[in-house]
Amino acid sequence: KQWYQRRVRALTDYPSDPQSPDIKLHKDMIPSEKVHIDFQYEEEECLMKPPNTAVATPSDTIKSVLFLTDSLLSTFSSSKFNQGLKCKKKGLFRLVDIRKYMSDIAFTDYVIIASGINDIYKFRTPIADLISFSSTFFEECARSCPRTKFIFVSLLQTNHEWVNNMTDDYNTYIFELSLRFPNLLFYDNYQLVNRDILLDDGIHINEKAIKFIAKSLVRAVTNLSLCYNDPQDPWPLRPSFTQKALAFKSIPAFSQ
Repeated sequence: KQWYQRRVRALTDYPSDPQSPDIKLHKDMIPSEKVHIDFQYEEEECLMKPPNTAVATPSDTIKSVLFLTDSLLSTFSSSKFNQGLKCKKKGLFRLVDIRKYMSDIAFTDYVIIASGINDIYKFRTPIADLISFSSTFFEECARSCPRTKFIFVSLLQTNHEWVNNMTDDYNTYIFELSLRFPNLLFYDNYQLVNRDILLDDGIHINEKAIKFIAKSLVRAVTNLSLCYNDPQDPWPLRPSFTQKALAFKSIPAFSQ
């Protein structure tokens, strides 16, 4: 509509002399005495459109992504995001240190959190303490940053059973928390529940697994930003969690 109004002003204000320098600069415009426009009709039907120019729409707006990760996905390239998404990656060795990025989070559309395994494995944080911290943090964010979408990347299995027991409990808790807070989403790496992807330390994953997560994560967040729910490529969630989500009458990824 704004372009249309500008074009109408240009057509009616330009001189009728076809040799005018102004006319030469705007070859698509015609002399004013030949302009016969039904303003109401043209405006409503949008028949006049800028030549070879994309019309700006809300979906064209660049949205910001803050990717907070520990060493597990440290080789993930933020340049993988495109199609209207601009990503900035920062290190988050311990999940409990996430508050240091609050100034960034407050002005970000999507915050991807791929951290938490070091809290459990390296720092031996009791699962009850990690759950308590997460509950408080995401509850605060639901109030202070309601327009920011937080995407928590599920913790992967390891070669250490005691770690797996804690990560299973924590993953389940964060998923259930995502059903309570509409701006918290649980991104589930359940497809990678096998130990063939692990390196010798039993914690870190190989490059093939990292590429798989990167491709899937970028695709899922891109679809989310476009409000596009592809039945052939749904938000990654293990079947048992999907059933719980449906019981809440809400698929987490699209509870806008």
